[in-house]
Amino acid sequence: MLALATIPILPLLALAPLAETYTVHPTPGVADFLSPAAALASPLVGDGDRIEVLPGTYAAPLLVDKAVRLVAVAGPAFTVLDAAGGGTVLTITAGATVRGFTITGCGEFVTVGGVAITSVAPVRLAENVIVDNHPVGDVGIPVGGVWVAAGATARLRDNEIRGNTSLSVGGFFAGPTSSFELFRDRIHGNGGAPTITGGALLGGSGRFVDVQVTGNHGSGIGGIFWAGGMPFPDGATLELLSCTIHGNVAGSPVGSVGGLYFDDGGIVTVRNTLIHSNLGSAGSDLLFSSDFSSPPVLGILDVDYSMIGMPTGGYVPGPHMLPPFAAPGLVAPVSATPFGPTAGGDFRPAAGSLLLDAGLGSAFPPELPPTDALGLTRFFGAETDVGAFERQPAHIRRR
Repeated sequence: MLALATIPILPLLALAPLAETYTVHPTPGVADFLSPAAALASPLVGDGDRIEVLPGTYAAPLLVDKAVRLVAVAGPAFTVLDAAGGGTVLTITAGATVRGFTITGCGEFVTVGGVAITSVAPVRLAENVIVDNHPVGDVGIPVGGVWVAAGATARLRDNEIRGNTSLSVGGFFAGPTSSFELFRDRIHGNGGAPTITGGALLGGSGRFVDVQVTGNHGSGIGGIFWAGGMPFPDGATLELLSCTIHGNVAGSPVGSVGGLYFDDGGIVTVRNTLIHSNLGSAGSDLLFSSDFSSPPVLGILDVDYSMIGMPTGGYVPGPHMLPPFAAPGLVAPVSATPFGPTAGGDFRPAAGSLLLDAGLGSAFPPELPPTDALGLTRFFGAETDVGAFERQPAHIRRR
C-alpha cells in the first residue's frame, strides 16, 4: 500500500455549470414560464441556457440581455413576437441565438422596427420571419427590419426580411465598424414610401452569401447601398458571393439607383452574383461613386464571374463576366415596378439559362456549407451556377 504522502494531490478544477433548458407557454401550468420575457427576467436563467418557446403569440417589445439560445420549437408559422403597434420588437444586447420566430408589429415612434442588435459578442438570428414592422421615428438612421449597431456583430442565416418600412431603410442595416454575415437570407418586398433605401444599407464589414435581395423599393436606392464604413471611409470590406439582386426599384426621377450603389470607399468583391432587372433613374443595376474611379482613391471594386444586366459607364468588368443586357433565364422572376415593393418570385435558373456553370466554385467560402439558397447541394466541379440558386437534377427539382 502506498503511503499517503506519496499520493499526488491534484487541484480541483472548477466545473462550468451545465446549461439548463427551460420552456415557455402562455397557458399557466404547461411550461416553466408564461412568456419569453418572464424567462429572461428570471434569476434561474443564465448565459448558455436554452429557452424553448412553445407555439403562441407573445407580447413584445422583448429584451434579450443574456447569452441564451431562444428557440421557437414549432417555427415562425406558429410562434410570434408581436409588438402590436408598439416599439422595437426585439432588442439583443448579449451574444444570444434567436431562432424560429415571426417578429412583427412595430409601429411606434422608434428608430428600429424588428430587431436591434447592439452586442459586440456575435448574435445569431436563424430561420426567423421579420415582417411588417413600420417604425416612424426619425432619429439616427431608422430601419424597419434588422439594425446592427456600430461595433456590433451579427450572423444571420435562413431568415426572411419582408414588408418592412421606415424613413430611411426598409430591410437591413449594418452600422460603421460592425461585422455581419448573411447566409441564405431573403430580403424582399421592403420599402415603399417614404423609405429611402429599400433593401440594405451597409456601413460595416461583412458578406452576403446565397442571399436574395429582390423586389425592394426606395426613393434613392432600391436594393443595396454600400457606404464603406460611413460616415467616414475606414477600409471596410464587403463580399457579395452567389447572390441574386433582382427587380429592386428606386423611385426618385433624379439620381436614384435600382440595384446597387457603391459609395465612400472600402473594398468590394463580387463573385457568382446576378444583378439584373433593377430600375433607377441614375443607374439601373450598378452605380459607383468617384471613390471607386480609376485610379481608386478610397475604394476597390472587383467584380467577376457574375452577370450585371445594365452596367454603368466607367465600370471595368472582370474577364469572366456574362454578357450584359441579355436575359439571365429565370424560372418565374417578379419584374420591378415603379409603384412599390413586390414580394414573391422564383429566381432559380431555368433550363438553358446563361447562369449555368458560369460561376467560380472556389469563390464560395469553404467554412460554409456548400449549398444554395434552398439548402440544396451546389455542384462545383470546375464551375458553379451564378446567383443564389444551383440548378438541381430533375429528381431533386420534383420534390
